[in-house]
Amino acid sequence: MTKLQQISIAGGSGHLGTCLIKLLLDQNFSVKALYKNHLPRINHPNLTWIKGDVTNKECIEQLMENTSILVHSAGIISIGEKKRDVVYNTNVHGTEVIIKACSNKNIRLIYISSSNAVKETKNNDVFDENRPYKTKRDFLYGYTKSLSEQNILKAVNIKNLDAIILRPTSIIGPPDFMPSYFGQTILDMHNGQIPALTTGGYNLVNPKRKTIIIPLDLLIFLSPLIYVFNKVYKMRWPFTRESLIILKKAPKNVDSSKAMKTLNHKIRPTQNTVEDLITWFKA
Repeated sequence: MTKLQQISIAGGSGHLGTCLIKLLLDQNFSVKALYKNHLPRINHPNLTWIKGDVTNKECIEQLMENTSILVHSAGIISIGEKKRDVVYNTNVHGTEVIIKACSNKNIRLIYISSSNAVKETKNNDVFDENRPYKTKRDFLYGYTKSLSEQNILKAVNIKNLDAIILRPTSIIGPPDFMPSYFGQTILDMHNGQIPALTTGGYNLVNPKRKTIIIPLDLLIFLSPLIYVFNKVYKMRWPFTRESLIILKKAPKNVDSSKAMKTLNHKIRPTQNTVEDLITWFKA
């Protein structure tokens, strides 16, 4: 029997991680995946789960045993509601641990970054891989992804690390067990449970129901009151001042030509993906 090639995934319990696991298993890879808190609902003879933290050297060493490629999708997405030291430690220090381990073992690192790692464009300017990195003056999440990218590139130049960096924008689609911020929001929009929408941002869904549209600048102005309301009533949507400003600054003209040429990336109609997600939620 031919031994299957093994690929390891840090962040296997996240939305992207579970999607990657399913894809790799369907393509007959052996997968070893790291999860931190709750064991995901995916079982397979060729899947091994490891409980641990991305900042723990021993866990990463165990994750990388007998593997040739490590996909690093672990991270904490923050829109201002999570503790800064926790976000920084996971996103930056965790990546540093993985960089060192991959360099020492000559393992290829595929780092899942974020389009949030670089500065947004103005108006309809082209948003591509050549944008300047965000700094500590920007929101924390984007800054941590920026630092991690730069640390990886430094290791590529100094330690000959074999690495690939991918910068996805917002990710939607099944499976979405948690669910993700976008997944929950899309489901609630479909079920008519969101009382109002705002202008700007990522226009993923065109709701059929009549919906109140609130100007984004007005919501930003009212964000201190929304913060207090959210503290009391615990809204399940990503509703913070930071998330609203991110929507306002979101690039309108994203250029994916490099991914299409180099990785054979294909752009799928958003409506099809949303319909697939709703069907999956209902199953």
